[in-house]
Amino acid sequence: MKIALFATTLAITSTFAFCNARKSSDQDSSSDGKSNTRRGKKKNSQNSEGFLESIPLGGSVAEAAKDTFWLCPNSNLEAYMYTMTGGPRASWVKDGNIVDIKKIPLIDAKVTMENEFCVDTSATQRRMHGNGIPNHKIGTFPIPKDDPAYPYYAGHLDPFGCYDAAEIPVFGYTLDITVPRFPTYNEEPTCIGALTMGIATANGAPWHLEYATISGNPYPNDPATLLPYDACFGHPVNGIYHLHGKSWTCFPDQGPNNRHSPLFGFALDGFGIYGPKSEHGKLVTNKDLDECHGHIHEIMWEGKKVPMYHYHLNREYPYSIGCFRGTPVKLIENISSCIASDINVTSVNTLTEENPKTTCLGANRKVTKE
Repeated sequence: MKIALFATTLAITSTFAFCNARKSSDQDSSSDGKSNTRRGKKKNSQNSEGFLESIPLGGSVAEAAKDTFWLCPNSNLEAYMYTMTGGPRASWVKDGNIVDIKKIPLIDAKVTMENEFCVDTSATQRRMHGNGIPNHKIGTFPIPKDDPAYPYYAGHLDPFGCYDAAEIPVFGYTLDITVPRFPTYNEEPTCIGALTMGIATANGAPWHLEYATISGNPYPNDPATLLPYDACFGHPVNGIYHLHGKSWTCFPDQGPNNRHSPLFGFALDGFGIYGPKSEHGKLVTNKDLDECHGHIHEIMWEGKKVPMYHYHLNREYPYSIGCFRGTPVKLIENISSCIASDINVTSVNTLTEENPKTTCLGANRKVTKE
């Protein structure tokens, strides 16, 4: 069986519009976590450090619902896929949708690269900009031939015809996105129309859409069921390093065990993205969250405790954002060029207010290897 893998492969230079539409009236988004996209019996993998709970085969991305994400219709996201051969899910997936992290041949995080990342905060805007390189060690890319992950990538052309998939490097590029500092909650959610869903201010890298498909099948597949990542749950597409799955693994501050997880970054609508712990350190499951993978309770925001909507990262698909609860900014994603200097991911809107407060991550470092 051929697999058209779209883990992270959008590649056109254009401005993406996001579709805001009413959810289907027959959708069940009740607090028990069931929806009409669910297939098979739910398993509780959240209590184990070694597992992720993926989307069951047959899940839909056609509307906002729990345990999946909402893909904008006519978003062109399926137009840039590359094919791989093999079964529909890798050997580390058991019981149909339980990802055994211990069995994934994760690529060792041994490489340190020069990181540039700052956040400019003005009265009503928040600008996140840098070179897309995280401030911690990442895997070795291109993947060495003796690495156990190599066979999963080798021999398959990357989406844009620039590299063999195992030969994709990581390099810096222009990442510059401005979002509202005080986002507005919308009763009706907005679908996802671009690969980049948010920026991890904890490390300076983007979160990408959790999406892959089997050829001829419109239902989604979780990239974690098909490809190994590095030990930080990241990998590159055409040089752009990005995060998937258990993406908070390498973030430096996980917070106390008995407290709410720290703020790890921001979605394209401006709402905060927090780690897997909710109030009193309780691990968050999808039953605790709405169809966009978030909820409302009191959190620290701009130095104050306020009741506010926010997203959570957790161990249940889609792991980060399922749709946008606020209004996302429009993006220009140019990631298809084989010339590294042409790569950029920017928002259409820019910081327009004067005298912003700027906070940057730690000192830049030169590329080193252990």
